[in-house]
Amino acid sequence: MADVFPLTVGHSLKEILPNRIADIMLVENLAACRTDALRRKAVMRIRDQALPILYKLKRRLPCCEAVHERFVSSFMSESQALVPYRKRHGSQVDGSSRLGKELFDALNDNRPRDGRLADQIFPLTAVYSAMARNRHRQKELHEIGVDQSQVHEQLAKLAEEMQALETRRQTACSKSKPVQLFADLVNSETYHHQLAEFQHYLELWKAEYVSPLLKERRSLMDKLQSTVRPDYSSSSQPKQKQEDEIKRELEELSLRVDQLDISIDSFWSELMELCALQEDDSVISARLPKDCYLDPQLVKQVYTQCVLEGYPMQLLRGNPLQMTACNFMKDILTQLGVDLKNRSNLVVVSVIGAQSSAKSTLLNYLFGCGFATRAGRCTKGLYASYVRISDGRHLLVLDSEGLLSLEGGGHVFDGQITVMAMACSDVVIVNHKGEISSQMKELLEVCLYAMDYLKVADIRPEMMFVLRDQRDRNTKVQRDSLTLMKKMLREAIGSSQKNIDDLVSLRQDAIFLLPSAFSEQKREGRTVEWPSAVFSEETFSLRNKLLLWTREAQSAVQTPDDETAPLVHWYTHACIVWDTLTKYGHTLLHYKALYELRLHKEMNGIVASIVKDAEVTFNTQAAAALKKHTARLQTARDERAVEQYNLEYREELSALRESCQQQLVDTFDERTEAKKYTEDLKREFRYKLTSPVTCVYEFHLYSWHRQLRLVEDRLNIEDLDRSFMIQIDKAVVGSEYQFSMSASKAEEHFDEKWLSFEKQYRKRLEQTRKSPSDIEQEVMKVFRNVLTRHRHDNEILAIVDSSSCMTGLSKATHFVNGSNRTWFDRYLEIKSLRVVQKVTNFLSLTSSDRAAISEDYVIQAVVPEMKKKIQLLLDRLMDKIELQEGKCDTGIVTDIVLAASKEAKGLEHPYLHDVSERLKLRRAPFVNDLYTGLQQVTYQVVNSAQDKHIAEQLLELERKKQRKKRNFLDTVSNEADDLKRAGAFADDWSEKLAFWVSSKVDEFTSQVRDEVLKEMPDPEKGAERAYNSSFGRGNYREVLEYCLDVNAYLKKLFTQMFERRKQSALDSNGHQLRDDVVAMYKMLEEVLDDWRRSSSPPCQLYDFKDFIDKQIKGETRLTDKHSCLMAALANFPLTHNFSIARVEIFCERFKKSMRSLLSVVLETLDAKVAASMNDQRAEVWAKVKGCRATCPLCGSKCSLVKNHHNHECAHHILPAFHGTHQRRTNFPTFKMCRGTEAANSRWIRGDDEPKRNLAEFLQFYEDCRPWKKSIVPPDPTLVHVPEEQIQAWANCKEPLVQHWHLVDNTPEEWKAYESATPLSQGECDEAMLRLREYEDI
Repeated sequence: MADVFPLTVGHSLKEILPNRIADIMLVENLAACRTDALRRKAVMRIRDQALPILYKLKRRLPCCEAVHERFVSSFMSESQALVPYRKRHGSQVDGSSRLGKELFDALNDNRPRDGRLADQIFPLTAVYSAMARNRHRQKELHEIGVDQSQVHEQLAKLAEEMQALETRRQTACSKSKPVQLFADLVNSETYHHQLAEFQHYLELWKAEYVSPLLKERRSLMDKLQSTVRPDYSSSSQPKQKQEDEIKRELEELSLRVDQLDISIDSFWSELMELCALQEDDSVISARLPKDCYLDPQLVKQVYTQCVLEGYPMQLLRGNPLQMTACNFMKDILTQLGVDLKNRSNLVVVSVIGAQSSAKSTLLNYLFGCGFATRAGRCTKGLYASYVRISDGRHLLVLDSEGLLSLEGGGHVFDGQITVMAMACSDVVIVNHKGEISSQMKELLEVCLYAMDYLKVADIRPEMMFVLRDQRDRNTKVQRDSLTLMKKMLREAIGSSQKNIDDLVSLRQDAIFLLPSAFSEQKREGRTVEWPSAVFSEETFSLRNKLLLWTREAQSAVQTPDDETAPLVHWYTHACIVWDTLTKYGHTLLHYKALYELRLHKEMNGIVASIVKDAEVTFNTQAAAALKKHTARLQTARDERAVEQYNLEYREELSALRESCQQQLVDTFDERTEAKKYTEDLKREFRYKLTSPVTCVYEFHLYSWHRQLRLVEDRLNIEDLDRSFMIQIDKAVVGSEYQFSMSASKAEEHFDEKWLSFEKQYRKRLEQTRKSPSDIEQEVMKVFRNVLTRHRHDNEILAIVDSSSCMTGLSKATHFVNGSNRTWFDRYLEIKSLRVVQKVTNFLSLTSSDRAAISEDYVIQAVVPEMKKKIQLLLDRLMDKIELQEGKCDTGIVTDIVLAASKEAKGLEHPYLHDVSERLKLRRAPFVNDLYTGLQQVTYQVVNSAQDKHIAEQLLELERKKQRKKRNFLDTVSNEADDLKRAGAFADDWSEKLAFWVSSKVDEFTSQVRDEVLKEMPDPEKGAERAYNSSFGRGNYREVLEYCLDVNAYLKKLFTQMFERRKQSALDSNGHQLRDDVVAMYKMLEEVLDDWRRSSSPPCQLYDFKDFIDKQIKGETRLTDKHSCLMAALANFPLTHNFSIARVEIFCERFKKSMRSLLSVVLETLDAKVAASMNDQRAEVWAKVKGCRATCPLCGSKCSLVKNHHNHECAHHILPAFHGTHQRRTNFPTFKMCRGTEAANSRWIRGDDEPKRNLAEFLQFYEDCRPWKKSIVPPDPTLVHVPEEQIQAWANCKEPLVQHWHLVDNTPEEWKAYESATPLSQGECDEAMLRLREYEDI
């Protein structure tokens, strides 16, 4: 026997295994037989000699793992023979050695009645998993939406549970008996052999309890698979119930299996948690019992040695999966890579594939790893095996959990595992039995799509497709299989506007066909199975091929030996990738295939267009109804009329909403009649139809409530004045009008009445006030609607998680306020030099790329600049909302979100790219935190605007109280003489006339609005005016503005025109408005003088009112005076009919007070006009700006007026003005968009994308598709370029060529159009500065 293993080391497996298998089997038989002590010592000596040879064998031969697994029982460390015995608990399989007996006793003694063995044995791991599940549950609750009433209560409960779990983590530190036994083995000197024996007996113990459960689970899975239907919508209800019941049973059974299916990794995980707890500074060391203390350094040393000897590390563990204890694993990887100088010497190979496709077996054969293998699911999460290659490189092999399993975590989980492997590996092996299934192809499509959007990969991994159990393995079959695979992936990825070569590397020989790993034959009526020699040889060839690939890729990279801890850097990157996938990957990975994604995009486009049209229509109708009923509401004289008007408006608004929603549903059903839109898909999007309309409905309802409150306040003030009048009348005694009420009693009476009124006033004010949670819900709802509408058209918004605001807008800390270190850790990553040199040669790198890009440099220089850019964006956002008086509507939020996505993309490239190619933005967390920050700023501005408005209302109430109290006390105490009464009466009347002044201001500003609408009545006229003002008039500086941003240029023209009309109106008619106001006050003085001359004492105030009424009736024609008298009488204040002893003194004092009040009114008149002008300008611009879409070729603005699905513009310009150029030469494109030459040309958007004819180009891109009908087929009459455009290009080419980085090839005949003073370089920058104030944020 002693000569067997030395021969094995020196010879190939093909030579040794068939001839020597019987001799090797003798070891197993000899180890199990009963012998005397001397014979047993000889056996153990042979075993001890064979063990190190086996480790060498594992490194030398590809299929050594099969030998190791077969004969692992021959190398137990216990000296006594393996004799089974029966334990008192009735176990059918038990340990035979001392260690086995101790392990069986410890496991059986700790088995709880509820079956939760794992939680009992591993308390720290259980707490770790429970905290991860709670975080996952929090995310699910936020995805439900903030509208749910119970969500906040559940979140609060989860927060309490998290706090309790953290406390439990710090106290659950006592080791259970099995863990204590395992810890003792780790501390022993002979841990190598004892850990192997421990693992062997652990598997024996599990066989009795787990195997029956696994058999039952397989039976349930087969039953479930038989009930799964291809189309759920056509299933019957009983079958659905049966399926749900099977799923429930399967879930319960899986929990039982998880609690019993413990492995040696479970024990290592518990020790890792204990070490992390001991090293945690926040945990009081005295709290830990003495028996809980471990030597963390010793544990790490033993674990490192085990990994070096082939033991796999579990990187992803728990439920849900989480990365293994970060600090512990980093220390392990630091020790493993102590002689690893740079990333170029590290090769990471991973495998993905369906469950039970023998992935682990393949890796064991390829690289001599020690991954567990058995039928069913044997790999949970992600394992890594560390191997040193003979050429000095280090190999990290990743074994992932099986995909496409009914018992797995679903397609989102499959996507997360797949993207994790792709983003963290140099080579990804796609292992599949037979031909690649459609499920695997669809999974790869979605994962490549998600990997591109999330930007989690540093390098392009090499893809190798290994097809197992292939009988026909000739070269042609390999080539055809790979060609078919490439074609399927390219078509799928290409349809989503991506290039697969930018994501992964697919070589011409990136496919390998393997035979079955085992051969079988029937002998004497039973099947005999043995490892296949052909499979061993083929795996050996595959290994050489994979290592050759990585050697070729690394030979082109010359990295300096200055990179520290590449393994730790890789692990940090892996943690970042998994964190990104678990937090933000769901938004992209929940699709089962890209075909489903395309259907969602199509459906989202349909819903967006339908909702946009309906939202505009409903908003217009609701605004008209609000205006009409508000005017009626102003005429209400009692609460009954207010209630009637309120009821009528609510009924009309509800009817409009129901009509709009029904129209939405009908239009949606009509446009989604195609069979490809399933009922489940339509049901999902039908729910989203009504949400935007509901937001508009709630906005108008809130505006109506504010108007109601104002009218109710007015009526209550009148009731209060009326009660004061009654009280004053009661206090009057005798003909001399003496008052009997004392001053103290009058003051007490006023305070009592006013307090009652103020309570009602504040109550109504609070009823219209939105609570912080209401504002939060409103803001998040609007943002969610905008996100839903634009998610599929924007690669930045595609990765935004709609539940990204986890703690509430009012409580969350604004991310801009985070420290520079926090920003660096969360949003930035410095890529490995090797990663950069995949694209750029090391010698071409700048000094900053090679050395200066350190953490300190980024934190001190780069992060502050990033913060500054984001803060400027947020400041613009605050200004925009403040200009809208704190209104949060869909239009503003849409502009905000799109501008933020543009800013995020600009930070990624070119800003960070220009700083250093090594600097990478972690797109997913940054974009999601930015999205949350936008919501926070919006919430703050809206909440502050409301608080400011309420504060102003209360301040005005206090001023009104003091004035009325003074007048009332003066009147009751008979201290008010004619002078005081005249002043108080003038104040009351001027206050009432303020409504009349506001109506005159609105009437004046509406004239400006009408004048502007005559010149620019709709978007079509606006687009026409923009073209004529620039190209038509030969105004070349404005031509630049038109080309750079036609929408901003149109807004500039509109603003300038409105300002001109406004100034013209102010110059010509502004004095008339002031004259009308002055005339009203003057007329009151004149009428008062007429009344004074015609009256005789004693007089009363209402005599003056009667005199005005007579004057109105005496007017025979409608004059300005008649209108003023009507307005004066309508606004006559409600006050006590006090007597006037000296009419002349009263009148003089009244006129003096009115003159003083008139000066105040005139001082504020300009501000009222300006505010009203801003409202009119916003209203007109909403009608004029039209569709913001621009031609994808030339950048001209869509000029269609009504709601439309396809875009069209009246004036296409040369694409050269928009920067469109030839790819190789950078020559400007002088082909008219609708010309035949353009239609026959090949177009491309990105350098790496295929060329397409114009029709295909416009059809391919989502944002170009609406332009297709207006551009193709071409117009054969468009042969010559319009002369005004030739002239414009000849005089604008210098700045345009500079701005768009073009190479000038202007036709010689065009140069004749150049003027004496053409524009020079740098003019585009000045044009952009001029347009900046007109850009929509």
